[in-house]
Amino acid sequence: MIMLLYLPASFMHMTDILYLVYAALAVSHISYQLYYMRGLAKIKPPDENSLQHEGVSVLIAARNEEKNLRNLLPHLFNQEYPLYEIIIVINNTSDGTHDFLIGQQKIFSRMRIVIIDHIPDHINSKKYALTLGIRAASYDKILLTDADCLPASKLWIKKMMAGYGNDTDFVLGFSPYRQKNGFLNKLIRFETCVTAIQYLGSASNGMPYMGVGRNLSYRKSFFMSKNGFNGFQKITGGDDDLFVNKNATSESTSVVLDPDSIVISEPVTTLRGYILQKTRHLSVGRHYKLRNKIFLGLYALIHLLFWAGFISSPGFNLNPVVIILIFTVGYIPFIAGFHMLNKKTGNYFPLTLVIFIDLIFIFFYIIVGLRSLFTRKIEWTS
Repeated sequence: MIMLLYLPASFMHMTDILYLVYAALAVSHISYQLYYMRGLAKIKPPDENSLQHEGVSVLIAARNEEKNLRNLLPHLFNQEYPLYEIIIVINNTSDGTHDFLIGQQKIFSRMRIVIIDHIPDHINSKKYALTLGIRAASYDKILLTDADCLPASKLWIKKMMAGYGNDTDFVLGFSPYRQKNGFLNKLIRFETCVTAIQYLGSASNGMPYMGVGRNLSYRKSFFMSKNGFNGFQKITGGDDDLFVNKNATSESTSVVLDPDSIVISEPVTTLRGYILQKTRHLSVGRHYKLRNKIFLGLYALIHLLFWAGFISSPGFNLNPVVIILIFTVGYIPFIAGFHMLNKKTGNYFPLTLVIFIDLIFIFFYIIVGLRSLFTRKIEWTS
């Protein structure tokens, strides 16, 4: 038995084993990327011929968002869709939001305001705001966005509603961040693209595990039948991804990727703000289904080790030509995923920056990931 355990070592040098291990990481990395790309490739433009033009309730939960609402509402008022209403839930607002909205109702009579003065102790404030808004909705189809977002076109509602079929309860959309100057903006937009490739590709492949509340639709009847956010009412965040993670199935979920279907969001402008945002998102991930945590966690580990092996290879006296070749072959599908997302959405992220920002983001992700493990109290800020 002892001789059998040592038998492989007699035929292979340690450097050969390291080459094989790194090659195995590359193959695993490629496999994940091809899985996501396969999902993106399956997403076809929404079939507008089957659109039934049922009523839609566009829902926004806001706190002190007068400035952003002044930008957003004209874009919502001008949507080319025959039957929709706008519901804005304002929570503990201290700016001029209420008076502004009262004036806007004279322009768009199908806008309704829900005012919250008190939040029950048993539920997170944003989830409570969304719950009241959904209950107040006149129509079964709910389309969510945030006050700091802008639809990319007048066809946003129409494109998202075209994602519905007879058995559809969820329609997942894409919401990139606005391009601005500075490295932080590039980092934020890079991470948003990576996340989109993963959750949209997975959903298209039949494994929906999250959505983004800046561009997400589901049925009111389904929400009410599942008792809304029951089971995670107190958790800050998760009104979008946890609700999808808990309830979405391959049969009930569709994905819409179209230049006219996206919603552009305003990014945070400070590193501290971004760290807080990512801490909230990662802390919510602890509550995903076990299979999703394993699938996503394994990919994150493979991606980290793939980079670590490349960076540390000189210390093991490995042939740099061989390592660079393995790394290049293993990394090309990662860049190809960005190209596919760019092509399908018209939202351009420069491919020449992907590898550089990815390397920086790995260290950022480790720091924020560790921080999220020890962060328990997070407030809703928008």
